[in-house]
Amino acid sequence: LIESFPPATVIEEHRLKALLQRLNADESEERNRAQTTLIGFGLRILGWVEKQQMNQDLPAEAMDRLGAVAQALRTNGFAAPEVGRIRAVGILIEAQDFQRLQVYAEGDPNSHSSRMARLVQGP
Repeated sequence: LIESFPPATVIEEHRLKALLQRLNADESEERNRAQTTLIGFGLRILGWVEKQQMNQDLPAEAMDRLGAVAQALRTNGFAAPEVGRIRAVGILIEAQDFQRLQVYAEGDPNSHSSRMARLVQGP
């Protein structure tokens, strides 16, 4: 399971900020790619996106696209890779395979699958 659905890795802040800047790029294709990439991260970045929306200094284009990203995240829910990880964690919980669950528990703390694994592992 772990090979097919590897645990979520932390998305570094500098990567998110670079994508945020690309939302205001001169080329529409670059803006579209940045927006699609942000949406692809799924719900785990929604809190970060909402925080960025409070930044009054963002250009209008970036702010509009950030609003579209937030809306897509709320509408679409989990990104496809996260759905696979959630299912994998569920299977490991049922199998009581706590050793493999630990691998998921150590993943991105904003990932739902990692939070699930940590809850099962306990304090």
